[in-house]
Amino acid sequence: MKKNLFVLLLSSVFCLPSFSKIIDQVEAVVLKRPILTSDLTRFKKNLERGVLVEQAIAQVFELESLKTDKQTQINYFKYLEIFKNHFSKDLRGKVSDDEITQKINSIAGRSNLSLEEFKVQLARENIDYEDYREFLKNSLQVSRVIGVEISPRVKVNDQDVLQKLKTGATLVPSFRYKLSHIIVKGSQGDALKTRSQAIAKGWQSVSLNAKVKVNAPFGNFNQGDLMDDFQAALDEVDSSGVTQPIAVEDKYYILKIEEKSKIKALPNTPEIMKLKAELRQKYMLDNIRSWLKRKSSDLKV
Repeated sequence: MKKNLFVLLLSSVFCLPSFSKIIDQVEAVVLKRPILTSDLTRFKKNLERGVLVEQAIAQVFELESLKTDKQTQINYFKYLEIFKNHFSKDLRGKVSDDEITQKINSIAGRSNLSLEEFKVQLARENIDYEDYREFLKNSLQVSRVIGVEISPRVKVNDQDVLQKLKTGATLVPSFRYKLSHIIVKGSQGDALKTRSQAIAKGWQSVSLNAKVKVNAPFGNFNQGDLMDDFQAALDEVDSSGVTQPIAVEDKYYILKIEEKSKIKALPNTPEIMKLKAELRQKYMLDNIRSWLKRKSSDLKV
């Protein structure tokens, strides 16, 4: 009896590895990164809970397909790897641990929580802190690729809006801006604001050691196209054409008006602004899909 029990236990031990492989097998390999069954299982749970899912990628798919179709779920991971690969190799970007910690402190601060209190809140919601850090790192990489490669190509013109308007609209006098910008990062608080103000005053003589891009193109915009804080700063510029620093999360933007021309454009009524936002969202998704399709082909994934 003891011998039989030993044989049974031994058989069970040697069965475990093969059983484990069945449970957590490789579903796909994307840019040398294996996508495991456990990745898909965890993703489905996170999707149901609405946590740790990169929305910029998720919204590219039909929600029902993302919930139920394995290949769609694999494609989610494929697209994430494409974004990360482009960020690190093509843009030569890097997200440091300190930057992730600063981002978490900023998020926690919006709810008046310390970092430790925020960790407790994550634990209550059954979210692992290291998983959350990895999610933020991925999110920052995706958003920066979109900001560089996709957003500048998304344009909503008045003709697009007019076609959607149920009622007519009269064009009114407005302005069109050609802008360049500097982004200033560093320690938070008054020191960063003071440094940003100094950089704004000496726009043309910013040292390359300041780790900022001088005169980096920002884009062409009609009056009212930008966020309220940006537009308010543009409305208050002096003869230098340089705005005061504009706080956005843990950094400051400084804009410079390279060109400003008078135009006639649609008025920024609530209805028109809503239509512009809807069209921009649609065009953004279309452009993300096209970019991902092109990169998938280029990378043969």
